[in-house]
Amino acid sequence: LRGNTSDGHAFVGEAMERGASLAVVEDESCLAGLDGLVVADTCRALGDIAHRHRWTAPLIPWVAVTGSNGKTTTRTMIAHVLRSRGPVVSPIRNYNNLVGLPLTILSRSPEAWAGVVEIGASVPGEVARLTEIASPTVSIVTSIGPGHLAGFGTVKDVAVEKAAIFRKLPEDGVAIYPAQDPRAHMLLEAIDGNRASFAVEHPADMMAEDVSIGDQGASFNVRGVPFRIQLMGRHNVHNCLAALLAVEHLGIGLEEAAAALLDMPPVSDRLERVVAGEITVLNDVYNANPASLRVAVDLLAALPARRRVVVIGDMLELGEDSKAMHREAGRNIARQGVDVVLAVGRETVALAEAAGTFNAKGTVRHFGTVQALRRELPSCLKPGDVVLVKGSRGMRLEQVVESICDTSLSDKMKAASDKHKDTSGTA
Repeated sequence: LRGNTSDGHAFVGEAMERGASLAVVEDESCLAGLDGLVVADTCRALGDIAHRHRWTAPLIPWVAVTGSNGKTTTRTMIAHVLRSRGPVVSPIRNYNNLVGLPLTILSRSPEAWAGVVEIGASVPGEVARLTEIASPTVSIVTSIGPGHLAGFGTVKDVAVEKAAIFRKLPEDGVAIYPAQDPRAHMLLEAIDGNRASFAVEHPADMMAEDVSIGDQGASFNVRGVPFRIQLMGRHNVHNCLAALLAVEHLGIGLEEAAAALLDMPPVSDRLERVVAGEITVLNDVYNANPASLRVAVDLLAALPARRRVVVIGDMLELGEDSKAMHREAGRNIARQGVDVVLAVGRETVALAEAAGTFNAKGTVRHFGTVQALRRELPSCLKPGDVVLVKGSRGMRLEQVVESICDTSLSDKMKAASDKHKDTSGTA
């Protein structure tokens, strides 16, 4: 494979020395007499090999999950429940692209009784190709929203792309979609066979009722069966319903699923609750788009706290409407009455301006770099704060979470507070 910084052809000899039996290459000259298969496109060949492996005995059912938000949490829930019956194939880390998905399929062990893959996309055609490789038995769209618009153009184009996961399902397969999504009709146009919908407190094939959200997770009822999950937020109830439809299609009932989900831990970096001394962090640094930010801020607003703080980095790949979307996000943060907004990056300038304009009582600060923000954290945070940290993956805001969790932060906060008192007294 040829990457942005390296070329796998340079390592063919070393791979053979370490025990590889065959090299699949585009450039025959790198073989130098070694056993190899020359192809026009090694990435395409990887997908074709994985597709063949998917249809090699023993055959197992595969679940594929895509969506603008919630796909990683949903596929993690599915795999967790399915493991109550035996070994399951599922992605290592975020393997959801033209390299990661084939590697997930190729990792299947003979003992696995089911597989789960995640399908991501940043340009048109990726969902169709990844679906072709995986040939899923169950296909899920968790949500449709303004993500990767630099590659797609409009949210309508995103819906068309996601709908490709429903094409060419087998006769015994099922397409699972969100009943409440305003663009659900666009998904239905791609479904020829069995379908099933899910929704929170809204009519659907799998519906959650009596929903209660807290800082330790969520509880709800589905068809009279009580559920409790350790994941916070109404959106995770939504994700859970999609997972329940998938496992039900593979023969696992609601009671069994409810028991399995009791001990499922929160998904790392996705609204993961972390207690750091006297500060509670909602670690949601994996990625960000306008819809997922709104969900996270809504959850923050609903939690008890002395002060609510949002640390927000740029939402990337939003295309020509990026400034307007960041401005609307700032207005929403202001409407929710957030006490402190710490924005970082180029795109969040518009967000900070809007948040400051529409919430005059709140504190809004903007930083050009993550490093500058980290230096000022001790003077920005106080004991009892609940801090949401969120931004696109490229912003690397896990560094902010690390700084908040640093055991020396409390001392730095105290020193900053004492310095402020001394300055105030002098003035």
